[in-house]
Amino acid sequence: MNPNIEVITPVLWGVNSFYVKAGQTKELLPIPQPPDQLLTGSKDVSLTDNGIMVLHKESELYPTLKKFVPRIMEHSDEELVTSLQKISSKSNLDNYEKLYKSVLEWEIKRREIYYKTHQTKVNTSIFETLIKMFN
Repeated sequence: MNPNIEVITPVLWGVNSFYVKAGQTKELLPIPQPPDQLLTGSKDVSLTDNGIMVLHKESELYPTLKKFVPRIMEHSDEELVTSLQKISSKSNLDNYEKLYKSVLEWEIKRREIYYKTHQTKVNTSIFETLIKMFN
């Protein structure tokens, strides 16, 4: 494995985005995203086209995200959706809640990409619920 990539879990990596831009991480090609589909807080994270979440090591949130994101990744699809619905229903979010909401959204998007890429059986009702939420 490339020494510039820190593998936190098989689907969560840490890397300084400078190395990606410099072409020093051939294993890592972030997916291009249209401006209207950019991840909230995308300066902190990106997704690959095969469902790997990449935390940007240069982010001031990196130490926190490195510990927090793996815990969210342990949630079932149903738990992710329920948590996102619950936090989305709040009118005023503090900074911790905003971060939590962003991480939930990142993980849901990562799973969607992962399931499509790996043709893993997915509970479509979960993603139908999400589509209704965001439309």
